[in-house]
Amino acid sequence: MMRIRQSFRTFALLACLAACGGAEASAQAGGTYDATVKALLARPEMQAAFAHVERERDLILREWIAITEINAPSGKERERAAFVEKILRASASLDVRFDSTGNLIAVRKGAGGGPSVVIDAHLDTVFQDGLKIKAEIRDGRIYAPGVGDDTRNVEAMLAMIRALDAAAVKTKGDLVFVFTVEEETTFRGVEEYIKENKGRIGHYIALDGGYEGFTYGGIGINWYKHHFIGPGGHTRS
Repeated sequence: MMRIRQSFRTFALLACLAACGGAEASAQAGGTYDATVKALLARPEMQAAFAHVERERDLILREWIAITEINAPSGKERERAAFVEKILRASASLDVRFDSTGNLIAVRKGAGGGPSVVIDAHLDTVFQDGLKIKAEIRDGRIYAPGVGDDTRNVEAMLAMIRALDAAAVKTKGDLVFVFTVEEETTFRGVEEYIKENKGRIGHYIALDGGYEGFTYGGIGINWYKHHFIGPGGHTRS
């Protein structure tokens, strides 16, 4: 759950970050990233991208709710992916495809001379198969299972693409939008994507969780298989 107005502002910020990553955010050694980002934010095309997101509030909200209401347990993301694919194919700037793992990939080509930037959000949720989801809006907030993790970032990427297109934002490197599968269980989607694209990824931005800051490192994960008999539930519940 998060306030709708805050969400829209976040979408605009994420669109800017994507453009920065593909254009000039990889500042020269010794340079300041703050100065680079501020310069990009001041550009007319970036201001136009922000304005486009503001104009699309109603559409963003409708899509966000529609995606949320398509239940997508890990390993069963196909219906949600098909909905997102249809939206992506409306953009003439994208090369859209599924990989062998089921990840949905949309590439926005750059002009050349810059690193590729991968932006990912996962399609799956932690909820059980067969759950009927109905989102509600109360007091400026959306309430529904999975509305935040990670559906808001799936919609953020869609809004990001439209804003970049509408403002004719150019990037040096390719922007690769990856909607991954099975994040909540095995990370199979992202692991297979990275394995298949080894050496071709300049920067990787994973959109998940809250927006209080950025995480640039973390501990590893060990997986163990155990069999339990009883009511279903998420591992963190």
